[in-house]
Amino acid sequence: MQSKLFPVALFALSPLSFAIQSVAAQQAAESVGTELDKVTISSGVELPDTHISAPSSEINAEELQAINFTNVEDAVASEPAVTVRKRYIGDPNSTLGIRSANMFQTTRSMVFADGLPLHYFLQSQYSGAPRWSVVAPNEVDNVEVVYGPFSAEYSGNAMGGVVNIETRKPAEREITVEGAIFMQQAEGIDGDQDLFGNRFFTSYSERFGDLGLFASYNRLQNEGHPQSIYSVKEPQASTLTGGERSKTSTGADVLNVADSGVVDTRTDLYKLKADYQAGAYELRGTLAYEVRQNDTRDTQSYAENADGSIYYTSRLKYTEQDRESLLTGLGISGPLASGFAGDWSFDADLSKFNILKDERIDSGRHPDDPA
Repeated sequence: MQSKLFPVALFALSPLSFAIQSVAAQQAAESVGTELDKVTISSGVELPDTHISAPSSEINAEELQAINFTNVEDAVASEPAVTVRKRYIGDPNSTLGIRSANMFQTTRSMVFADGLPLHYFLQSQYSGAPRWSVVAPNEVDNVEVVYGPFSAEYSGNAMGGVVNIETRKPAEREITVEGAIFMQQAEGIDGDQDLFGNRFFTSYSERFGDLGLFASYNRLQNEGHPQSIYSVKEPQASTLTGGERSKTSTGADVLNVADSGVVDTRTDLYKLKADYQAGAYELRGTLAYEVRQNDTRDTQSYAENADGSIYYTSRLKYTEQDRESLLTGLGISGPLASGFAGDWSFDADLSKFNILKDERIDSGRHPDDPA
């Protein structure tokens, strides 16, 4: 069967091969002496905007009025792919997580306020949060989140992303006074607690021609719910009464016997800012002095010993912290050069952060512990 069909198939393909060769020869003949028109492709943008190549999200002052805005970190807490570990109002350890960097990889995210760095690269854990509290919520004019690591504008610490906070510049004489009171109901082992807080802000801004001045005072005081629950395992748990039966993350039976107590936080921020327009150049200056107090003096035990006395664990301590810091910043921006490569501008900032005082006092045990 194959020997009879093969010649027929060969005969059928021969005209097709001849037709293909004829078309190729005709095209080759037509291309001789043909000259194409010159095509020039150019772009008026010498250096593309990095915010186009790097995904970003932006929120302005008007949009911030629609959210519960008590601390600066609240401005970014609801942005896409952003996590802020804020446990209570005034939490000094509100760590930031963006996209590929979680909230305990704090050295992979950067936070700037008017070009001044607020991030803290000396610790990459729960206590490495940015210094959010040196900016009052009423100052904020615009917040931008740039998701990394697509932009070479910043260092390798921008692997997670960058938060740029821009504060309002004085445009005219303006006096602001604002206050707020907030309450939280915290459910504990021995019942509910009503915790209260308040915030007070006042500022004065003035414009004298090319010189703008801004002075403000921001006070925040709040009671945060207990951050830790202390427990014991068997056989010690069987010798105690009271408390609350629970399980660990691995399923082990434990008895919750105490908590770390209410955290009383207070911050006082005194701030001075100035900007001067010298022709096409802008000069900036910032001075921020902050006093922070964190006290935990309400640790509670829920269990009793066999003899009816209160059970005290060595972790039931009183803690007091008093910290003072000073942020100083200078900045300048304006045109740099223009020519064949387009117009160039620069933006330079210099800052220094000093911890003037940082004292922490821990008691050895609970003051009412007989031991």
